[in-house]
Amino acid sequence: MTLLASAPLPLSLLLVLTAGLTAQERIERTIPVAGDASIRITNLAGTIRVRGWNRDSISVTATIPPGGGSFFLGGRDRIAKLGVYTAGDTLGAPGSSLDVRVPRGAKVWVKSISAPVEVSEFVGELDFLSGSGSLRVEGTPLRGITAESLEGDIVVIGSAGYTRIRSGTGRVTLTHARNDVSVITVEGAVVLEDANLAHAHLETVSGPVTCEGKVEAAGTLDVQTHSGDVDLSLPSDFRAEFSLQSLAGTVASAIGPKTALPPKGRPLQFQVGGGGSQITVRSFKGRIRVLTH
Repeated sequence: MTLLASAPLPLSLLLVLTAGLTAQERIERTIPVAGDASIRITNLAGTIRVRGWNRDSISVTATIPPGGGSFFLGGRDRIAKLGVYTAGDTLGAPGSSLDVRVPRGAKVWVKSISAPVEVSEFVGELDFLSGSGSLRVEGTPLRGITAESLEGDIVVIGSAGYTRIRSGTGRVTLTHARNDVSVITVEGAVVLEDANLAHAHLETVSGPVTCEGKVEAAGTLDVQTHSGDVDLSLPSDFRAEFSLQSLAGTVASAIGPKTALPPKGRPLQFQVGGGGSQITVRSFKGRIRVLTH
């Protein structure tokens, strides 16, 4: 007597079952919105890509694997929301991908837990929140950016009217940063390249801080660390007032007086070029260096 359980399944049936298990759902949707609409985007795991365009509408292409959650898109005029909903907002579901086109001047809020986010061709305001997901913003100047990730790296290439970034262990890299900048991390490195700052506050517990660029006349740069080393690279003809202090670390400057440094732990204070910008660096035990370029 032959047992049914031991009979092999036909190949055609196996193919159907396999396709059903692996098939992804592809969704394409478009809705009209105002050019300055507030748009909320949520995708906890997977990937998110946001691009601006010169249309008063939102266009989304979503790819959702089996069990990945359900897609939603709604709103009109100046308010809209979209994304992938997973019951209980857990990360047990497979990751989905979102490719979103939004009006270039919109205000966009993006939430993920592990999904990395890429933003380009956008000039509005961006607000980003994630657990371990990274953020990369590249292209045209933004009105403003606020970003927070516990573990993900944050990269912004381009200027913004204001920049507010918080990170735990993730590295923060700003290239061509302008205007008002605030970056606070716990362990993550802070790197500014080709900066032209009006007012900047850079703070970390143990992450290193590197800032290459300049501060506008009458502008301010304030750097604080506990154990993180600080390297500033400034123009040789820079005009500024400096106050540099590390209680247990070393302080060295290629700008300013060549006389003996003050006793360890005391601030090194001096002017160059008659003064102008205010540069203040404080650390408990990190090394401080000021270089020229």
